Amino acid sequence: MVSKEQLELENYRSKNQLMFVLLVVSTVLATVVDIVIQRPVEVILTIGVGGGVISAIFGILHYFRKTTRFLPYLGILGLAVILFAIMFLNPGVQNIGLLYLLLAMSALYLERRILWTGVIISASLLISYPILFPSLDLKLSNALLVLILTVIVLVFQERISAKFNRQIDELQEEVSKNLLNEQNQRKNTENQASVIRGSMENIEKQSSANYQSYQEMNHAINEVASGTQSQAESIDHIRQSVKNTNTRIKEMLESAVSILSQTDQSARMWRKDVPIPKPYKRISSIFEKHCIKWLKTLNN
Repeated sequence: MVSKEQLELENYRSKNQLMFVLLVVSTVLATVVDIVIQRPVEVILTIGVGGGVISAIFGILHYFRKTTRFLPYLGILGLAVILFAIMFLNPGVQNIGLLYLLLAMSALYLERRILWTGVIISASLLISYPILFPSLDLKLSNALLVLILTVIVLVFQERISAKFNRQIDELQEEVSKNLLNEQNQRKNTENQASVIRGSMENIEKQSSANYQSYQEMNHAINEVASGTQSQAESIDHIRQSVKNTNTRIKEMLESAVSILSQTDQSARMWRKDVPIPKPYKRISSIFEKHCIKWLKTLNN
């Protein structure tokens, strides 16, 4: 960003360049006019050489960026010297108009000290001109009045310009503060974005870890479920085996009861006159009761 001082220097340089052009043009025009009206050679050389030296010094300092802030004063003094040579080497009432050129160039910089430098030099030349050339038909009061009115206008113009420049400086300062605040806010936003980005990365890592843990847990649950299914199948197989065993035991008990009944009947039919021994009948009765009890239990 260009600083305020750099802007001021560039402003001075642009106006110094215009002053240099005016010095050269004034010198060339004055020299050409003197040649056309066939002025003496010494007059032509004085204006040409003097103006050329002043213009050269000003141009060299401006080109090498030396004493940029001092060059306006040098330009005003150099232009005053050239105008002084023209006015006093070619006396005439019309030369008074050259003083307003000096005032205009003094007001070009819109600097109070430069303006008052040009005003003082112009007033001095105007007052001394009729004194040195009393034969000229010049009303000094009228000339001074016009000069004063011109100076008043230029002074007001300089004040308005100075006020405007202050407002521009305040606006520029405010813009700089706003820009600095915006840069700080942008920096804070970038920092917050970096923090959020880091948090998102951590969340993503945690999500990946949680997803992996979930996959492992799901695999373990599947294995447990597979084991549970196998156990259920084993229990069903055992239950079926127990059921088959119960069925076979039931059939065996029923066969035993049937055999006991048949044996008892056969014994009775075989020897009706011989009674069955009591111990046998007791054992058979007890065995038959237990078989019937076991059958009931199996049926339930």
